[in-house]
Amino acid sequence: MTDKKKYMWGMVKENIKELIMGFYFEYVNIDCENVQDYLEKMPFAIKELPQFLIDISGLYLPECNENWFPSWIKKINGFPLYFFIEVEDYMKKEFNSFCVQYGFDPKNYDLEGKYKIIEVVNEDKLKQLFSLVIPISCAGDLVLWVTQKNIFFEKNHLNSKQIRMQDGQNIFCIGHDCENLLILSNDSNFKNAKAMSNTFPEGTKYEDNNG
Repeated sequence: MTDKKKYMWGMVKENIKELIMGFYFEYVNIDCENVQDYLEKMPFAIKELPQFLIDISGLYLPECNENWFPSWIKKINGFPLYFFIEVEDYMKKEFNSFCVQYGFDPKNYDLEGKYKIIEVVNEDKLKQLFSLVIPISCAGDLVLWVTQKNIFFEKNHLNSKQIRMQDGQNIFCIGHDCENLLILSNDSNFKNAKAMSNTFPEGTKYEDNNG
């Protein structure tokens, strides 16, 4: 592990705090630069791009209320979740120890074992896994999760480098330095700003930047 990544890993783990959740969001076009940056980081192609693309900004995930995301996922009936995590060599020992300690059963997506798939079945397990994946993302590695159904190991898809989102599904992608989140959605609950805001947990503070 480089000195910079060791520092970031330690600092993030020590500074996860509970704060009031606040952010702003906007619906974006598939052709905009930040969406393309996300898609290029993914080691697979998405067949048939989703109906909605939402960029959530103005938040810093290591300092978010640890209960907010689990509550939101429960409210949209998103469990089980399937995390797609990039695990570089510097993180493998810590990653494996964490999974043993908390009872996670990671599966290899690729033959090299660089990308892992982990199922998360409830709010408590999501809070546990966030304590690992947020520092991983802050170090610049890929972290995303899909709601409701594992689409990474569909029949004939293993190592095919393509996935297909289904109706009602969302992919949440953590952005650069954990300062934003892109949602790729086929969920009617996210069809517009009013519908999506109705899914937020009580007490959420947000702004709709879609005009």
